[in-house]
Amino acid sequence: MEHKLATDRPNQSFSKQERIRSKKEIEELFNKGSYFYLYPFKVFYRFLEGDSAPHSVLISVPKRNFKKAVDRNFIKRQIKEAYRTQKQVLFETPMPRLQFAYVYTAKDKQNSAVIKNKLLKSLKRLLDEWSHSTKMKGNENI
Repeated sequence: MEHKLATDRPNQSFSKQERIRSKKEIEELFNKGSYFYLYPFKVFYRFLEGDSAPHSVLISVPKRNFKKAVDRNFIKRQIKEAYRTQKQVLFETPMPRLQFAYVYTAKDKQNSAVIKNKLLKSLKRLLDEWSHSTKMKGNENI
């Protein structure tokens, strides 16, 4: 029986480099990026060509829907955990750096299984958006 080294596992951390923290980057993502809805999320995204940094994500839970910070933080923790465990889907296909934001749009709390399932679907949709955009670029060159 072979023992796996720690380096053999996919990286399931959620480091600071993977978070969008700059106000400028956040504004560019919301102003210049595209978006789609996949309940309970509104997902904003942007592909950055020629950038070798890791994919970066922003998680937002509006104060309008959840007045108590405890509730907002709980939902953010659920989303972060779902992303941390599902993000390897993004690395299966070579693609440029991706910046994206999850804005939680539901009016009530969802259980972790629902959030995990919808987040996985949204990651797959981001991959579809990338493949669609590369096909469109390929057709423009013809």
